[in-house]
Amino acid sequence: MKILLCSYRFAPDIGGIQTVDQLLAEHFAQLGHEVRVVTESRGDCVERTYEIIRTPRSSSLADLYRWSDIVLHNQFSIRLFWPWTRYRRPIFITHHTFPSQETNSLRRLLKLKICRFGTNLAISDALARTLPFPTLRVHNPFRYDLFRSVVRPRDQQDCIFVGRLVPGKEVSCLLRALALSAEHGVVRSATIVGEGPERANLERLAADLPIQFVGAETGQALAELLAAHRFLVLPSVRNETFGLAALEAIAAGCVVIGSDHGGIPEAIGPCGAIFPAGDAGALAELLICPPRIPDFARLAEKHLAPYRPGSVAREYLQLFEKALQ
Repeated sequence: MKILLCSYRFAPDIGGIQTVDQLLAEHFAQLGHEVRVVTESRGDCVERTYEIIRTPRSSSLADLYRWSDIVLHNQFSIRLFWPWTRYRRPIFITHHTFPSQETNSLRRLLKLKICRFGTNLAISDALARTLPFPTLRVHNPFRYDLFRSVVRPRDQQDCIFVGRLVPGKEVSCLLRALALSAEHGVVRSATIVGEGPERANLERLAADLPIQFVGAETGQALAELLAAHRFLVLPSVRNETFGLAALEAIAAGCVVIGSDHGGIPEAIGPCGAIFPAGDAGALAELLICPPRIPDFARLAEKHLAPYRPGSVAREYLQLFEKALQ
């Protein structure tokens, strides 16, 4: 099968969608399919099992559609769609963000109208419910082997947060909860992993707390950081369609404490606890009396199995094969 993967942003750009793109391309190729990735991202990345075409000319993009058997848009891009009007291959569109995150209302309406021509997929039930057309739920792959294989030190630290330091991630809620916990005589440490415009303000809020900011980390370094902590905290209050960090943390052995926003509860499954988004008091209670998950290893293995890259790639391929029948 000839699969054209359209990814507006791709490695070496860093992000959850970029990671998903790489994993899908790698595993489609490993399973014997011919894969070409087309992207607007410049730069280079280490890979040799599939071809990457960067910032293609119009004629090159049209040739790629003509070459393909299947087109997959992993997060829809109008710029990379137009050849489909001429070469109408079966097209699949995986949605990673809520429609409301597109701030330009005309562009949002245009995207939603165009998406009706394809088979629409969503990475969480929470996201699927917001889309105005029939949508299938698909799993989100993550680097299972990397995070599962990391060795946990004998003595773990308390809490870790992983994500961009922006208002919607609500790291300030975690800081308030840590302060409330300390007022009740339970002092918890925290490691904040990530960068963003809120960092300076958050560092001021955390001045009297045992909190360290370590900047952005990926790959092996991130896996080791997660393994060194008991709990991952995800306090987001908006725009969280899933929670890839939850899967990574669970694989590394962390219990996850997350808000009830969006797809976070789906990502956590039976491997953690949920609190009302924005409720620092409820989060503080979980920090004071952390959740205990009996038989965590078995539950984690079962919960993570559908998100392993090979499983997700086969899930997509079954849909592609059905469309070609």
